[in-house]
Amino acid sequence: MSGSKPKPRREVQPAKKSETRQRVLIVDDDWSMRQLLKSVFELSGFEVQLAKDEAEFRDQALSNPADAIILDIMLADRNGVEIYNRLIEEGLDRAIPVVFLSALAEDRPPTFPQKDRRYSLVGKPFDPQKLVDSIREVLSL
Repeated sequence: MSGSKPKPRREVQPAKKSETRQRVLIVDDDWSMRQLLKSVFELSGFEVQLAKDEAEFRDQALSNPADAIILDIMLADRNGVEIYNRLIEEGLDRAIPVVFLSALAEDRPPTFPQKDRRYSLVGKPFDPQKLVDSIREVLSL
């Protein structure tokens, strides 16, 4: 044994009673990822909307906009960034913050959206609390 202690796991922090429930739209084509994120964000005090593809994303984003969006970059039917840019052209409020998820990226800001948009990038696999913190951060800007 090397004597090193295992790194403590960070637990998802539950919402405080006084917080207003903000709504987050989770867009991912993987059912298990949507369910995991739904549980994490509901435990953190968010109201959650789910979309599995471009059609559901478009419908929910334009008809009932969320306070923030979590968007997988690599959806089965199309590139998430392309879909997002198209929805901006169709009237999605560019002030709605977006956290892009990608298995191909490290946690660093992407270069693809415009400067007047609020976004961040989180690489997969991710720490659930870090993702919640990312959403809270972009919502506070």
